Amino acid sequence: MSDKRDFFTDGFMRLTQLSALNDPLEATYCEQGLNDLIRNFDDVIITDSKSELNYKNYINLNKQNLGIISLSESKDNLLMWAHYANEHNGFLVGLHYNGNFKFTETIFDNLYTPKHLNVTSMFHDSFYTGVIEKVIYRKSYRYNNDRFDYDYSNISVEGPERILYEIFLGKSDEWIYEKEHRVILRLEQADRVLISHLNFIREKDDIDRYINTGIISCNEIAGLNSINLYKINDDYERSYLAKELAFYSKDPTVIFQMKIRKNAIFQCILGIKSPYTLNDILNDFGDYIDLYKAKLSSSHYQLDFDELYTRY
Repeated sequence: MSDKRDFFTDGFMRLTQLSALNDPLEATYCEQGLNDLIRNFDDVIITDSKSELNYKNYINLNKQNLGIISLSESKDNLLMWAHYANEHNGFLVGLHYNGNFKFTETIFDNLYTPKHLNVTSMFHDSFYTGVIEKVIYRKSYRYNNDRFDYDYSNISVEGPERILYEIFLGKSDEWIYEKEHRVILRLEQADRVLISHLNFIREKDDIDRYINTGIISCNEIAGLNSINLYKINDDYERSYLAKELAFYSKDPTVIFQMKIRKNAIFQCILGIKSPYTLNDILNDFGDYIDLYKAKLSSSHYQLDFDELYTRY
């Protein structure tokens, strides 16, 4: 991360929508390959609440409604520190995740699953569960050469959500140095949204009520309205507002965020040039996190780490 912001006090990480990702080839796929694949499916037409769609149209219509949290398995990659940690001025956060408990424990404080998600598959709960998935790196688009390399025998119940979900797991092998793992969620699952306007709220009385209850607040750092969806207890009301906000996903300045479970954060490594100190982190977060400071190796083009504080 490039700076501390309010991460260690509030625990919010960005759930990045397609329009805000830095790779223009995100969520691309080989259309001809997908067409060849779906000829083997029992159902090649999807019926949603409004119309009948083929797989291509369904994907293109819905991929703007997904967001990703990008993680890396590497803590010492010089390129990652340069690109994403403000040229070593920022820091790295370590998250604890046990994949054996992926359906019962996630990195999120309270992962929201709306009862009113606009999905066609009756088994959509198999997706968007907070699972951390490893990115697959290739030279060609998904379904070009690998269309029959995976088991699609359950596609009749998984539906187009299976295809929509997995195209976000493929990237060009130019990015392989990132060793990326992703959480893929629907934007309607966001805990907080930062947005410049309140056009999505129809009634002035509702705006006043949301402000008075803390659902809407001013994010002074970003200079945006903070829509605190996690403070809404009524599922229908939260789902309705979340869907209205997801409508603005094509605007990259709109920021969707997820709240991280505090005990999922176990480590912080300060960059070589980071202005932060041990106390900057501990004063915000408490003393149950391991803290390190990156330093240059004395013999190789690599990073070493000095221990500043450990819980044990």
